Amino acid sequence: MARTDGLPQIKATRARLQLMALFVAVYTLDFVALRDRHSLAFLLGVAALLVVRRATIVAVLAIGALLGGQILWLSIGNGPRLSRAVIGRQLRIVRLLPLAVSGTFMPKEESFARTHRIFTGLVWLLPVALAGVVAPMLPGYASLTLLVLTAVMFVINATARDSESGRTVAARVLLRATMHNDPLFARRDYIRARRSACIDVHFGDLGPAEAVLTQLRAEPGAELGAASLAAELLTARGDYDRALRVAYPEPDPADNQAGTEARHATDSARAAKLLMLLAEKDPGLAPKAVPLAQRHIAALAPNRFAAQVDRTGRVLFALHSGDLRAAQRANRICMARARTPLALADALCTQARI
Repeated sequence: MARTDGLPQIKATRARLQLMALFVAVYTLDFVALRDRHSLAFLLGVAALLVVRRATIVAVLAIGALLGGQILWLSIGNGPRLSRAVIGRQLRIVRLLPLAVSGTFMPKEESFARTHRIFTGLVWLLPVALAGVVAPMLPGYASLTLLVLTAVMFVINATARDSESGRTVAARVLLRATMHNDPLFARRDYIRARRSACIDVHFGDLGPAEAVLTQLRAEPGAELGAASLAAELLTARGDYDRALRVAYPEPDPADNQAGTEARHATDSARAAKLLMLLAEKDPGLAPKAVPLAQRHIAALAPNRFAAQVDRTGRVLFALHSGDLRAAQRANRICMARARTPLALADALCTQARI
């Protein structure tokens, strides 16, 4: 079965997660020490935060749909999964308890930058606005709990870095993208390639993606978009050797350092994945392909964006090395990040082998 990537997701760094864990620990101690005075108010504040976060996700997805974008992945509910199906150009999951909604949104090509900024800004700022509305309705300590927790989440979200550009969420919302501070986001050719890959290739409709690739190859200065889409198509078809040989243009030395570092992490993850898939497809190539994949995986180790890139190469390397526990652990992340049918098939295929 051919394999492909899942959509990139924005994640907080380990340090920020540790900060959040410390904050929760402090509040837990406060809850234990002052349970007679503030226990119910504390729990009410935490419950209000959960309600605000759920309401934010629903509102943002609804606004995204109104702006004309596509919701590629929609998960409704919590708990055991009742169904998972592809409905049109959407992978939809329904779970037992209807307590949450989450999704992945893709803006229209012609308004990608503007809509993306609006969408990202809503995810970041709307919880603050909703908390400001809900807080006056709560008792004093519950109101304080909600506001402080919201402030911590606001800082964590604002400083989370995008896995493709290296820019923070706040920078992407407040500062317009340029070819130097966010070249991938500012390039029309890359936006077209990304949309076609995420929607056409990842949903198995390769004809329209081929048409877009032909157009990109005819456009001057569209080398990055053409290379990205060509590699996606070849990978989806199982032609890993040619996908590995696709030539990507080098980053501009004037690009911001974080963006260049993020791109190098993505390139290393992609190369490791393709090398391991090539060794899986043709075991005779394993003596050459596996050591090269190991070098790319080692290059990811010190990279601060390594946690956000595709982990399939690491899963397959662990599987090839006989470390089933590591392979299982890494593939669980791939499964959780799968947002399209081919990405899900990729993770399920790997899970079956493990």
